Amino acid sequence: MTAKSGLGWAWDSLPTTETSAFGIFIDVGSRDEDPGAWGAAHFLEHAVFKGAGELGGRQIAERIDRWGGEVNAFTTRDYTCFYGKSMDAQLGDVYQLVRNLVDRPWLAEDDIRRERQVILSEMADAKDSAEDRVEEGLLPAIYDDERLTHDILGTAESVQALTSDGLGAFCGQHYRPERMVVALAGEAGRHLATAVDNRGFRPRQRPRPMPRAQAHEVLVDEDREQIEILLGVPAPGLNAPGAYAVDVLTGVLGGQTSSRLWQRLREAEGLVYSIHADYQAEPDWGIMTIGLAVHPDRVVRALAAVGEELWRARSEGFVSDELDRAKVQLQSGLRFGLETVDRRMLRLGRYLLTGRRPPTPAEMDRAWLAIHTDDLIEWVDRLWGKSERIGVSAFGPLDGRKSLRALL
Repeated sequence: MTAKSGLGWAWDSLPTTETSAFGIFIDVGSRDEDPGAWGAAHFLEHAVFKGAGELGGRQIAERIDRWGGEVNAFTTRDYTCFYGKSMDAQLGDVYQLVRNLVDRPWLAEDDIRRERQVILSEMADAKDSAEDRVEEGLLPAIYDDERLTHDILGTAESVQALTSDGLGAFCGQHYRPERMVVALAGEAGRHLATAVDNRGFRPRQRPRPMPRAQAHEVLVDEDREQIEILLGVPAPGLNAPGAYAVDVLTGVLGGQTSSRLWQRLREAEGLVYSIHADYQAEPDWGIMTIGLAVHPDRVVRALAAVGEELWRARSEGFVSDELDRAKVQLQSGLRFGLETVDRRMLRLGRYLLTGRRPPTPAEMDRAWLAIHTDDLIEWVDRLWGKSERIGVSAFGPLDGRKSLRALL
């Protein structure tokens, strides 16, 4: 007799997780800071957790843990978000606690002094990371507008100068109901939505001065094993025409392991340790980037190969199979991002601050599927067709080089 063997298996029908999430999005970010107060939005996001209303910092932490919740916050250049996630039964309690942080922070001077040291340590840690250093130089390499390009953390000098009174004034100016929107996801989020008092908030995109595009090279020569390089160009904002085409272009050039840049530079020629393309779309601005980590002995050949691939894309175009793979990756990536309530909430809030709800997956599918090779040729030419439009941020052993853009 012949023995038969097989793999055991089990099927999970994915019932409800019985969890929900919310986010309080505040229409203020580092772009809204005066030069002498750089880092205020990020510092304030930290400081509110030290005490608010009737609760001190330890009591806040204990209540969050007692409810089994996850509570945190983050600051971007365009907005600040305080968010929470919990089991359905506790969502209302967690929401009220976070609302209290936003509405009634203590901002006591002793707390500010202690938290200042935490932020200065965070800044020092970032200086040790090659990835952080090259990211720090990216926006200044693309835009000539310090309101947009300065470090979200601020500078050591500006953080040292921030006081309880200064943060209180910043909070009073920006943490106002008309600047806030609440995004909710999950079954308990749906019920909480009926109880949330939006106090007259009307989601809309607040006009800000458009950042001025001006390409530079930000090169930091330091002894490391390899050079981290980011090439970047201005790209369409979140709701701008062309955003879907740039999505597909990013995937075809370097958004997946079958992409042109990865297959040539990483697989065929072994010129780089890694290479990728990314697209970041914000409310009124965006950037498309090509990033690579390369040994200094291969940097000339690697950048020349990137330039050749950009030229080939503009002159020869793309084949349908490349577009099809990129579109499927975009479709699956969108759905992977919708698998958790917190990711759904974050997507919803980001769009609400621009005055609209996010497009449905079906709407995004239709927009991606409508992109053809001629659209990509147009956008690769508009974005990457002129070398003087390309900003460069690099960190590593540059051997005294004054320009990398000239190698493309």
